[in-house]
Amino acid sequence: MNSFAIQEKENDLAENHYYLALAYRDSNNQSEYIGHLKKAKEMYVEGRIMSDPYTHPYDKVYLKDVENELKAAYNKSNE
Repeated sequence: MNSFAIQEKENDLAENHYYLALAYRDSNNQSEYIGHLKKAKEMYVEGRIMSDPYTHPYDKVYLKDVENELKAAYNKSNE
């Protein structure tokens, strides 16, 4: 998770928080998982996302991806 911390300092974007959330999901840290998904959604809405006018970034995340993952996280929390 050190790479995500470095990325956050260099160029903090919604995608970074989304993928960090997935790492926390896989390590069963529900509070960090949901927290980073919320941050990813907030940043996405603000327009702080990966973009390249010449190509489609491979790791691009869309708002719908974040919202679907957040919905799944809340559903898991309520089980």
